[in-house]
Amino acid sequence: MTYNERGLSECVAQILIAFLVILVTLLIIGAMTGVIPGLLQKTAFIVVTATPYQTGDETHVILLYHKQGDKVNLNGTSQTDGVSEIAIMLTPPSGSPVLVRPGTTIKSTAWGPGQYLVIYETPPGTYLYSDLPTVDMEILKSDDYTVQIIDTKVNVLLHTLPVKIP
Repeated sequence: MTYNERGLSECVAQILIAFLVILVTLLIIGAMTGVIPGLLQKTAFIVVTATPYQTGDETHVILLYHKQGDKVNLNGTSQTDGVSEIAIMLTPPSGSPVLVRPGTTIKSTAWGPGQYLVIYETPPGTYLYSDLPTVDMEILKSDDYTVQIIDTKVNVLLHTLPVKIP
């Protein structure tokens, strides 16, 4: 008595292999395009410029302009419409980087193209940002500063922007 040791016919085996290849391909495409959240996280794409700005007599602040790219949430605010959350770090002339915190309530739901942020100093050496300058701003010292924008969702440095206050 002879037995057929094949578990599947050749036709069924080829159909199963094709199905597995298509399934794996769809999973990879879904993860890369963000259709399947959590597998791969997208880094925010933003183009930002940082320039010194004089708001009055001897009052200099750093002006961040979001030129183009994704809308992002600002760290420490209740924004929810951005693709990722960013943190703003400032290296003042003292040389040790500090986290720039929100100074006033940001009214927009995300920081997007065409919007400005102002980085200023308050009396005990605390650096804050706002969408509008406030009256408690201190004059930034004439020196070199470095602004770093970090995507906190995936922990990636997006920009390092040098700024010279005159």
